[in-house]
Amino acid sequence: MPSLRARKAGGLVPTGVLALCLLVGPASAAALENRPEEPARASLESTLKAGNHQYLRGHFRAALREYERHASDLDCKLGMALCLVRLGHLDEARPLLLETFPLRQGNADLRDALRIVNDAEIDSLESEVRSLPAGDPAAAEARFRLGYLYDVNGYPLKAARTLVASTPPASMDLEQLLHVAGLYYSAARYEEAADIYLEAVTRSPAPQITRLAAVDALLAGAHYGRAEKVLDEVARMQPKQELDSRYAPVYLNSGREARARKLYEKLASDAEASADSCPDPRGSRLHAADCFLNARRYADAERVLDVLTRQGVDGKDLDVRRTRLLFEQKKFSQAIPIYAKYPEDVDLQISKGWALLHANRIGEARRTFEALGRDHPGFGKAEDGYRRSREAGPWNLLVTTALHRSDVASDSRKALSQYLTRVHKKTVMTLAHSSVQSVEAPPGPRGLKEEDYGLKVYHQLDSRNGLEIRGVLITSNDVGTDRGNAFGGQYYRFPRPGWVLGLGYDVSNYRVAHASQLTVSGAHSIDDKVKLELRGIFMNQELGPGRNVSRETSAARAGITYCPSRKLFVNFARWFGKTQFFYFPDGMYGLNTANLYKDGWSVHTFYELKPQLKLFGKYGRFPHSQERLVPSSVPGGPPAIRTTNHEVTLTSAGINVHF
Repeated sequence: MPSLRARKAGGLVPTGVLALCLLVGPASAAALENRPEEPARASLESTLKAGNHQYLRGHFRAALREYERHASDLDCKLGMALCLVRLGHLDEARPLLLETFPLRQGNADLRDALRIVNDAEIDSLESEVRSLPAGDPAAAEARFRLGYLYDVNGYPLKAARTLVASTPPASMDLEQLLHVAGLYYSAARYEEAADIYLEAVTRSPAPQITRLAAVDALLAGAHYGRAEKVLDEVARMQPKQELDSRYAPVYLNSGREARARKLYEKLASDAEASADSCPDPRGSRLHAADCFLNARRYADAERVLDVLTRQGVDGKDLDVRRTRLLFEQKKFSQAIPIYAKYPEDVDLQISKGWALLHANRIGEARRTFEALGRDHPGFGKAEDGYRRSREAGPWNLLVTTALHRSDVASDSRKALSQYLTRVHKKTVMTLAHSSVQSVEAPPGPRGLKEEDYGLKVYHQLDSRNGLEIRGVLITSNDVGTDRGNAFGGQYYRFPRPGWVLGLGYDVSNYRVAHASQLTVSGAHSIDDKVKLELRGIFMNQELGPGRNVSRETSAARAGITYCPSRKLFVNFARWFGKTQFFYFPDGMYGLNTANLYKDGWSVHTFYELKPQLKLFGKYGRFPHSQERLVPSSVPGGPPAIRTTNHEVTLTSAGINVHF
């Protein structure tokens, strides 16, 4: 079909597709089938061929005259409408386009033509709606018309919102509600679609089916908790086993994998058993393969796919499942050639990029994601894949410089830290080094000089569990307090998507102190942009040469991370209580064990210059109590603690490089 997008730049660019579409379109076939006389059929085909010939040569008036010979035929009407658009007679073209639209909604050139003829009216109506009071009947009529035009022009979200603004859902009839819900679904606004479907339940002659439509929308939008609640309502009114196909993905994506797999196994067995007796054995076996894959019964999935192959089934439906089977079995090299058969399928090309990445063919993966991003600007999955391919090198280096400034000059410090990370399969190992020294030397022959050496190893045990061990060696010329070591570990649990729970324990030994620290943490990602964190720290310390001064402290850290874009994240954290911070397991550097850090706050940010290069910054303030052991005023008594209170500011900046 000729493209209509270039109308302002000199008109249409004809192609050879128009003639084929007009001659063999479904509406034309139906029209010809109802003509009893062969001469009439020949006359129509001759007219279409002549009109198409003139159209493709750019002779639009001559083409229009040819199409007008059979003006009642749908394909001729479409040809007339496209000619009128090319000739600039938009008002005459509009009714013909609208008449052909219901039977040719998938025709891209028809939609392009409708956009052209409706542009002026849409602009006019938008201005009218903005200028009229909200309660004006003319404004409501204009909004209703706008909703229709947005729908015709392929803007489902605008159409849905305009129709809702024109008529509140509570005042819509069933047909209107289902139409608006379908528009929201087409725009990938699945929760709004579910809301409208649930509004339609009270008007529907089949309320259970309408509720299930809401469930399907919620499942499409990954709102599994809410989908389960609606499913439970349906289950109270009909046998629950009829809902297994919807409960299974709910269980699978909410941490109840064992229950989900049992349901998928049952669904797969039922589908396979009924394959030979059902009207669509091929579809039934493909469904069985899907369920076996979801149940991770890979041998059974492969067996079903082999049966289909022996029966002569081939093509994309089989290849999609075959590649998923190979991918999940980590046979990436076997999957990649199958993906390559479908260069126009975006989802399969995304999967191909990840397969290349897992196969360590990083350059090819990067080029695949880059091409997808170029062909589909703004496509999030392509951008994520490209970023990961740029970060796919096994090494990561973070270098930071920090200034720990106190209003007591002798306690101000600066630190230069390096963190080198190596990723290998499910294991992440980090080597850390920090050099800490006084900003201004205190009275005496020398200032503070400290070197910290750390090692942290994290291993992903399975999809739900992870374990970390860590240790830091702290050397210092202040042998009385800062010199020592710390070691410990942390267990991580991923109960469901978006949740991380942690439980850690660390101990330290210094010359004049022994400390133990229990850490409890949790984090929840609300969506792609917002993450909430909460951490509790409980510490016990024994101070003094004889470990005869004991104290306990506790603190909590609440944080929120916001990612306004894929290139930036900002974290704000607030501390409550008191903690002695003998060492930071996140940053892996030590602080004086005889100090107390009280209520404070910090802001932490990363900004991505390139996928492999990020900038780091942090700023925080908190009260600080510096404590020193002094001899007891009572002869032979335990040492006392002398406290000095002051304010501490922490400023840090750094650079993060993947290679």
